[in-house]
Amino acid sequence: MQMTDKHHSVIEATGRGSVTAQPDIALLRLGVATRANEPSQATDENAKIVAKVIAAIKQAGIPESAIQTAGLSLQPVYEWDEANRRNVLLGYRAENNVTVRTPVERAGKVYDAGIKAGANEAGGIVFTIADDTKYRRAALAEATRLAVEEIETVAQALKVTLIGPVQAQVISEGGPRPFEAAIRKAEIDTPILPGQLEIVELVRVTFEIGRP
Repeated sequence: MQMTDKHHSVIEATGRGSVTAQPDIALLRLGVATRANEPSQATDENAKIVAKVIAAIKQAGIPESAIQTAGLSLQPVYEWDEANRRNVLLGYRAENNVTVRTPVERAGKVYDAGIKAGANEAGGIVFTIADDTKYRRAALAEATRLAVEEIETVAQALKVTLIGPVQAQVISEGGPRPFEAAIRKAEIDTPILPGQLEIVELVRVTFEIGRP
């Protein structure tokens, strides 16, 4: 809270509005890592498995537009030879990771399909909301109300008259805070529990006051 006296006397306060909501989108990261003696062998084998993983994801009801390559790499694999004090080349490791955007209710099925098709790396799961507009507006309304209430409380304590608002500034925290959870390979259908997301907005309000 701040009270200033520049061109006119004002009281300023910042309100924080918070709304919780059920996520409806899950972002899965699945990957395939392969190793071989030659670079081409590692990448060729990797490509074959990744194609199977993507086909399985599509079979689970996910369109290709919701599948995105998230990372490609090919690295030599070395082992330290203590006797000769040098690195010995053992082969090459190829990796290909994809991010899948899926409705929450399909996330477990999609994850299991990818694992069964050959994915051997999983980078966790992030929950978010496809359209957070109504939640952001509710948080903005709460933040504004709380800021005004603080200003009114201070004005009453100081016995000054509020003339009216002269400025309001939205200090956005970026919409819903994505929630990330670990996932692992399972022999049965993987349960996906999205929990709740918190949408937070900050609003700074300034009121002009009359001099006592």
